[in-house]
Amino acid sequence: MRVLAFALLALAAPATAAAGAPPRAACPHLGGAVHYAVNGTTHLISLTTCADRAIGPEKPATQALPGVTATGTTPGLQRLWVHGRLVYSHVETGPFVPLKLSGDGRWLFFFVDEYGAASAIADGVPLLVVSTGGGPIHDLGVTLRYPDYLTWCGGEVVYTPGFGRVAIDGKRLVAAAPPDWRPHSLWNDPSRTFSTPVCEPGRDAVAVLTQHTSSVANFFATRWRIWRVGLDGTRHALDVPPPGWADEEPAWSPDGNSLAFVRERNGYGRAMVLHARKVFGPLANLGYSIGYYGHHDWGIAWRR
Repeated sequence: MRVLAFALLALAAPATAAAGAPPRAACPHLGGAVHYAVNGTTHLISLTTCADRAIGPEKPATQALPGVTATGTTPGLQRLWVHGRLVYSHVETGPFVPLKLSGDGRWLFFFVDEYGAASAIADGVPLLVVSTGGGPIHDLGVTLRYPDYLTWCGGEVVYTPGFGRVAIDGKRLVAAAPPDWRPHSLWNDPSRTFSTPVCEPGRDAVAVLTQHTSSVANFFATRWRIWRVGLDGTRHALDVPPPGWADEEPAWSPDGNSLAFVRERNGYGRAMVLHARKVFGPLANLGYSIGYYGHHDWGIAWRR
C-alpha cells in the first residue's frame, strides 16, 4: 500500500502533466517535507524546493488496531478482545475483522469475514459495533468492508452504507450515534453516491467523496469530487477536478486548515493539497493502482 505523510502545510493548483513525469508545477515553497512510498521505496520531497529523493525501503503497512485482538480463522466460536478484555464472542462462519475504534475509544467497529473468502463479502458486509467494555452488538447496515468507509466525528460514526461492490453505485452518507445507533441521512439524494468520509479536526463536519451514482463497473469510471458536509447537513464543494479526473482519499491536516488528497485518472495518482481554497500540485506521482471497482486506498496521511 502506498503511504504518504505530509509535514507542515502544503498548498496547491491543478496540473495535468502525464502520470510518471517529474511533477514540478506549483511548488508551495514552504518549510517541511512530504514522505511517500511507491514501488517499495520511500521518498522525501522538500516543500521548499520540491526536490525529490529516495531515502530507503518502504516500511510494511499494517491495519492492526492497538490493543484489539480477534481470534479464530475458521468457522466456529469467534472472539474480540480489547486491551485483554473479552468484549464479544459468537459462533460465525468466519473471523471477526476489526475496522476502527471510535475517537473516544469506547466503541469498536468490525465485520464478519464470512467463510474467510473475499468473494463472499465483495458486495458488502453488515457493519457491526460493540462497546469496548463489552455488551450487545448493533448492526448499522451493509457497507463495503473498507476502513475508509467510516469515520468518527462529533460523537457519531459517519459512514457510507450500500450494497454492491461498485463504489460509485448507490452508497449513501449517514451518521449514527450511541446508545440507539439509529442511522440518519446527512445528504438525502438518491441520485448521488458517496465514499471515504474523513472527519475535520475540531469541527463537526467531514470531507467526503461524491458523484452521480452509476452502475458502470469500469474500474476507472470514477469522477469523484470532494465536498465538506456538516453533521447538521450543511455542505459545499471543496474542489473541481479537471474533466476525466477523480479526486480521492481526502486527509485533513492536524489543524484542519488543509486537505491532502489524490488526483487520479485511469489508475494513475498524484499527491495534491488544498488550502485557503487553492489547490497546489502535483507534489508527487504515486504511480499506478488498479483499485477495485472504483475504490482506491492510496494510504495518504499527514505527519505531525
